[in-house]
Amino acid sequence: TVAGPVTDPSIIRTDTGDTIQWIGTVPTGSVLQIDTGTGAVLLNGGNQRPLLSKADFFTIPAASVIDVAFQAPAPSPTAELTAVWADAWI
Repeated sequence: TVAGPVTDPSIIRTDTGDTIQWIGTVPTGSVLQIDTGTGAVLLNGGNQRPLLSKADFFTIPAASVIDVAFQAPAPSPTAELTAVWADAWI
C-alpha cells in the first residue's frame, strides 16, 4: 500500500532488482494498493493496473527476510509504503 502524496512510485527488491513501478500521482489522502498475489492495482478502489510500467511481482521465500526500496523521481517526505503478507503452505 502506497499512501500519497507521491508521483511515479517504485518498489524495488534490492537483492534481485525486481521492480514494481506505477506511473501516476497518488494524491494526499489517497491509497494505491498493489496485490502481488493477484496482480490487482487499485487507487482508492479504482482499477489502475494499466498504469503499471513495470510489474516484476516478487514473493518472499519461506523463512526469509528481503529488503525493498521505495523510490520516486521527486520523493515526498510524507509518502509511505506499507507491506502486508500472509503465510502460505503448499
